[in-house]
Amino acid sequence: MSPGSGDSKSTVAANLAQAYAYAGKKTLLIDADFRRPSAHTLLGVSNFEGLRHLFGAQRTLQTVAQRSSVSGNLWIIPAGSGGPGPVENLNSPRMNQIMASVNEEYEVTIIDSPPSLLADASVLASTVDGVLVVARLNHTPESALKYAVAQLRRANGKVVGIVINDPGRPYSQAYMGNWYGSGMMESKVRNGRGPFHSLGKRLRSLVRSGSNPDAPGGRNGH
Repeated sequence: MSPGSGDSKSTVAANLAQAYAYAGKKTLLIDADFRRPSAHTLLGVSNFEGLRHLFGAQRTLQTVAQRSSVSGNLWIIPAGSGGPGPVENLNSPRMNQIMASVNEEYEVTIIDSPPSLLADASVLASTVDGVLVVARLNHTPESALKYAVAQLRRANGKVVGIVINDPGRPYSQAYMGNWYGSGMMESKVRNGRGPFHSLGKRLRSLVRSGSNPDAPGGRNGH
């Protein structure tokens, strides 16, 4: 899950699923982002049928799950063609049945959800064991990240960690300064610990915190 678009959450989900598969775990990646599906493109499978079709008649897990050519331990359920599906599907008894079947069949399941600003993400957050939030360096505002974490907690989602994506990207002093103050950043650079040490502390605090900040104004990470 990510606070907004452009954080490369789908790439992180696909890479995480592949890592589990390479480690010998029977792994399933589900693309639940009906508005902007991408798992089929990232892993080279068809998007003709997918998750949305499991809510219809005569479709089963076995008919829509596709084995990846990347690893024999990796399966993908794409979003499926046909446009956005109703949010109610993700909070339905049928979705509970789907997840029960998934848990019986696979050792690890990764769900690529819509951004947290959409209701779909909150619905999914309450049905999974844990939520990994993806943020992108020089892109995701702190206010949007805080609001995403608070929103997930309100939906009874368990935030297990935050991934900072695109770490090789040059960071700007202004962006890092927004996270913990330019004076503190300069001090950390001088003593050799670097700005990412302090950023990491802030992120760990955010994951552990039970705070409920106000919604961000304007900058939403898109």
